[in-house]
Amino acid sequence: MENETYLEHIFVNFTQRKITIVDDEGYDEVIQYRFDDEGAEGFHETITSFKKTSLTNLLLIPLHEYYSINPRRI
Repeated sequence: MENETYLEHIFVNFTQRKITIVDDEGYDEVIQYRFDDEGAEGFHETITSFKKTSLTNLLLIPLHEYYSINPRRI
């Protein structure tokens, strides 16, 4: 029997262009995108792919960042 690891949370920090992925065993992986055109494109593609899949229920975005990118949703 194989041990399977599952995603627990995905933390998104828009101001730092950083994504932290945490699994059910507590391990995390940080993905830091550069502040250039290539980094912006990669960050956008990653966030878009999360939104297109069932991973949106795992996304955790700090409220101050959520409201700064969605100012009408208060």
